[in-house]
Amino acid sequence: MEKEKIRFLGRHLKKQGREYFAFSGTGFEFVLLPRARSYSFVLCLESELREHDSQYIGIYLNGEFHAKKKLVSGKSLIEIPLDIACEQLHVKVIKLNEVYLSSLYLMDILLQGAELGELPPRKKLIGFFGDSITCGYGLLDYHGESFSMESEDFSKTYAFLAAEELGMDCSIVARSGISLALLIYCDTPFLRIYDTVDMFEKCPLGQPLDYAVINLGTNDHGCYCIMKEEEKEKALKEFSEEYYRLLERIVQDNKGVKLVLASNLMEIQECLLDAMKEAGKRIENKYGNPCRFVKFAPNSDGADNHPYMDAHKEAGALLAQTIASGFSD
Repeated sequence: MEKEKIRFLGRHLKKQGREYFAFSGTGFEFVLLPRARSYSFVLCLESELREHDSQYIGIYLNGEFHAKKKLVSGKSLIEIPLDIACEQLHVKVIKLNEVYLSSLYLMDILLQGAELGELPPRKKLIGFFGDSITCGYGLLDYHGESFSMESEDFSKTYAFLAAEELGMDCSIVARSGISLALLIYCDTPFLRIYDTVDMFEKCPLGQPLDYAVINLGTNDHGCYCIMKEEEKEKALKEFSEEYYRLLERIVQDNKGVKLVLASNLMEIQECLLDAMKEAGKRIENKYGNPCRFVKFAPNSDGADNHPYMDAHKEAGALLAQTIASGFSD
């Protein structure tokens, strides 16, 4: 495998001679140069599963969806036979399930009747910072009562759809149940996983972000709603400061990055939304990075009252439109 001709997408880490990735939407891409009418490639992957017995990857050929493949624990060989007449074929592979459930190693790519070609220049990069909504939790299960690995698919999320519409690559840091400050479902605050590749391993930042979309606050909202009234003023201040700290970290790490503060695919209290807007104004005033605010329409038609894929489609279109028309390069 000519590793210089493999480009990794999203946060990844090289350890023990293998490329390792875990966040939703992470993966890799390469270009094939066919040397025969019929040719094939074989992905040699190793899955590390945490709570379930399988996970999924999506395979795209020349920008079009080709296949969704199920991986089990341990090593998997995924063979893709092809009979596509073209001078070169762009292949992209992405992880469809989220970080706390599984991680992947790329061990090798085996070719028959083709060789690796040169990759095109990098695209602009949009980063997403989120929770279960951004991971695609339960979006395939209309009115589903509980989550399953099969009902989660990052490729159907507002994040992936917006990046595709804008013609950008995307990088994800997201985990179900994660909060910024007001912990309820997960005992890890978001900034603790900011620098990681799988919530545990530190990873280099990589290519700087051109745009950053922050869609956090849903789980803080859940905690805020069940608090005693006398606790809410302090909690709101903690949330506001932690949201600002995250924005500040993003702009410090990504010079010139443009920010989109997104929310409300699952409903969030207005006081939390106001805190997000205020944090964005503070960033603009201190650093000059432009901030835009997007409020999605709430939806609870997927599993566990999460957004269904139709709502993600609408939100992705709105987000892409906001970025395309709301910033001047």
